[in-house]
Amino acid sequence: MTCINQAVLDPRWFRHHADVTTVARNHGIYRATGYRYLDGIVTATLVLTHFEHGKIM
Repeated sequence: MTCINQAVLDPRWFRHHADVTTVARNHGIYRATGYRYLDGIVTATLVLTHFEHGKIM
């Protein structure tokens, strides 16, 4: 999966509240891979949010 496809997968999941299986299938990846990518983006988002507000974990 290219970086661009991964960058599109995450906002689609957040914005549309779509099932991970559906979003992963639309991008041509396995469900487990979709969960792994989404876990990474959720973790990164939480870290960035805490960093921006001065609450480094």
